Amino acid sequence: MKTNELIKSINRERDLSAEQVGDCVKVYDAHDNVAVTIPQNALSFFDITWNCMQPRFAFDEDEREFLDKVVTEYLETRVEKRSAKSC
Repeated sequence: MKTNELIKSINRERDLSAEQVGDCVKVYDAHDNVAVTIPQNALSFFDITWNCMQPRFAFDEDEREFLDKVVTEYLETRVEKRSAKSC
């Protein structure tokens, strides 16, 4: 999954939004708080900053499952391929 595909997938969710800021993807919750920061060169979930530990960032179960799914797919894509231009 390329970076732009990750952003489009997240933006389709009702209460979530995402944008590319520098070499990271920032995911926002329903209140426009930065909830997750995903570096383009992330290799695992340990490389991702999850701000969700703070009480004001609360994802429901569906949002957590969705983020887990798309972020896992993104991490499975080799770093070099994430920003590659589509043909």
